This record gives sequence, structure tokens and C-alpha cells, in this order.
Amino acid sequence: MRAVINLKESLHYRRDAFEKGLIANGYKIVPSIARPNPDDLIVVWNRFGHGDTLAKDFESFGAKVLVAENGYMGKEFQDKKWFAVSRDHHNGAGRWPLSNGERWKKYGFELKPYRSGGTEFVALPQRGIGPQGVAMPRDWDLRITVKCRVRRHPGVHDCIPLLYDLSKAKAVITWASGAAIKAMAEGIPVFYELEKWIARDGATHISKADFTNPQQPARESAFEKIFDAMWTLDEIESGEAIEKLCAL
Repeated sequence: MRAVINLKESLHYRRDAFEKGLIANGYKIVPSIARPNPDDLIVVWNRFGHGDTLAKDFESFGAKVLVAENGYMGKEFQDKKWFAVSRDHHNGAGRWPLSNGERWKKYGFELKPYRSGGTEFVALPQRGIGPQGVAMPRDWDLRITVKCRVRRHPGVHDCIPLLYDLSKAKAVITWASGAAIKAMAEGIPVFYELEKWIARDGATHISKADFTNPQQPARESAFEKIFDAMWTLDEIESGEAIEKLCAL
């Protein structure tokens, strides 16, 4: 079994973690594979550019694709480094092992009650990275039909801390952002647009939004999925995450 790790060399901690986890599962790390076998595997960061091209090539031969990105609650959370990792795609469009809520319970994360009041709607856009259909359209924020304030993505613009910035939010509107997941955990109603978004069970699709009285759906199922699809650095290094993802 061979594995290609298409992650930046400059970020050693994440590349090294996947290398250790793959070796623990019996994979030989190689720089490239011309004709992958079904037993081969590639790790890509998100799915865009050359990484997406490589992923499609591996898929065409029936080989495995693991898609990694920063953890949905942030790359640093509960004093640990986290990664979201799934088979085939990311941000809810892929596959991952389900624990029936056990991982969420394991880490003891509690949701805050829904807030009441608020005076503004806040749009939380993304950088638009990923394949068509998963990445946020470039003009997404221009298509929002309700008056709202747009918080620019912190990876592109300097921003004040998220929760301070949302202190007056009546609800947030997103394509499918990690910032909206944090808002959801704080009890802020969320409207979303990406049909397969990882947190969709705890939010309301924008096509059904009640902007006068924002819906407050149950969020437990969403956070069960979020924690099932995230792994700590230690869980990746040990091989546990790789083993469970490859078993799908």
C-alpha cells in the first residue's frame, strides 16, 4: 500500500502527523504514483487546484482520497490541534465514521442556549476554496436578499474577534463557514446555503429563512457529526483516524 501526502512541506506538524498515521497503518510514503491501485491513497488539503486534480486521478483508479482541512471549531480548540478529515470531499460533502454522539460526549463540549434579541444580520463568507458546487461562489454575499453586514474572512482581512463582532447578531448567514459553526454553538441562529454543509442539521436553509423570527432548530445532531468528522493531532499521528477513515 502506497500513500502520497499532498500537504505543504512548510507546515511540518500537520504533514508529519499524517505521515506517522499512514505508516502506522502499513502505508509506504512515496512522492507520486503514476497509476494508483485501489489499495493506494492520497491526502489532499481541501480540494482545489493541483490537489483536486490529483484526487480525481486517484479516484479514477479506485484509490482512496482523504481530504483534510482545519478543524470545524478551529485549528486550535480545547488546547489541542484539530483537523477535519473525510473521505472523498470536505465540509460535509464527504464520508466519515459515525460514533452516535460518543465523540461529542468524549470531549464534553456544551452548547449555549439560543439567545433572544439582536439587532442585525451578519453574513459570514468564505475564501471560496474548493471544487465547484462545494466552494462558495465569488458573488455569494451580493445575492443575499436581506439587509446584513458582511464580516470579511479573517484569512483575507484583519478582523476583530468573532464573538465580539457577533454580540448584536440576530442571526448569521453563511454559505458553509466554520465561523457560523462557532456562532451556532453560541446560540446564534444560522441560515446556510450549501446543501451538504456539515452543520446543516442545526441550521436553516436560506430558502426557508424566517428573517422576522429566525428559526432555532435543535443542534445536537449537527455537533455529533462535527465531532465525528474532526480528529486531534494525536489521533492522526497514532493512526486511529486513518484506520477508521480507510475502513469506510
